[in-house]
Amino acid sequence: MKLSRKELSSISRRDFLKASGLSAGGLVIGVSLPTGVLGSVHDSSFEPNAFVYIAPNGDTTIHCGRCEMGQGISTALPAAVADELEADWSRVRVLQGDADKKYGPQATGGSQSINTMLGPMRKAGAAGKEMLIAAAAAQWGLPAGKCYAKSHAVHNKADERTLPYSELVAAASQMEVPAEPVLKTRDQFRYMGKP
Repeated sequence: MKLSRKELSSISRRDFLKASGLSAGGLVIGVSLPTGVLGSVHDSSFEPNAFVYIAPNGDTTIHCGRCEMGQGISTALPAAVADELEADWSRVRVLQGDADKKYGPQATGGSQSINTMLGPMRKAGAAGKEMLIAAAAAQWGLPAGKCYAKSHAVHNKADERTLPYSELVAAASQMEVPAEPVLKTRDQFRYMGKP
């Protein structure tokens, strides 16, 4: 089915994320990125997004619309998501976005990629973690505060039961994406700022 530009622009972010997650069987978290730093998109209905995707097996992929040119974005952005998501670093990867305009301005220069994308990517990881914790808490019949995430799994504080992310992505993909997830403090980082 082909949709007109008007029909496409009327799809809500929530509906898009739900449909995307259901169609792939994983958890997709959209991240709104700042525009205008290195260029702009001249379509008023376009909102550039990068996507964090958690596959049904729990592996995490970040689609990045900026090129690696020595700034370290291929390490820094996955590290930010992995830290906030409490992901296993070995299960996080970054893919270069193709030339699709959904990735926003793809000019690379001025050392702006990390400055403009680090905060939104941290929020995406933190939102994913909160959704996965909520999915586990619902399965166990507990408040989310009785659970915590660590090493690509959610743990029950009371009895140390564990659910890997792979068992939670389907339920988490049905949940509302938190608008303001709680971010880690610098002393809680496992990957960011570490050699």
